[in-house]
Amino acid sequence: MFDVAPAEMHFRRRHFHFRYRSAAHWVQVFRDFHGPTHRVFAALDAPGQMALERDITALLEACNTAGAHSLVVSAEYLEAVITPSAPIGTSHTLHPH
Repeated sequence: MFDVAPAEMHFRRRHFHFRYRSAAHWVQVFRDFHGPTHRVFAALDAPGQMALERDITALLEACNTAGAHSLVVSAEYLEAVITPSAPIGTSHTLHPH
């Protein structure tokens, strides 16, 4: 994928806590500003948009740990830190193919 082999690779599980006023607020922010979510909603007709919003809202409310007056949903992700080994005379800048 890159022009140089990695010198080191480290991986660890991390958590991010989405914090929004409500599930409806999360849906609105992602619908307006998160490219993939925005495109999915744009590709659906009105009944499809309502069904998707209903399904996402139900999922968020089921995962909410904050109670009835706000939304906190924890998400796990994998953090990858890759340190390149550069050939002699080159920089450590990675250039994807």
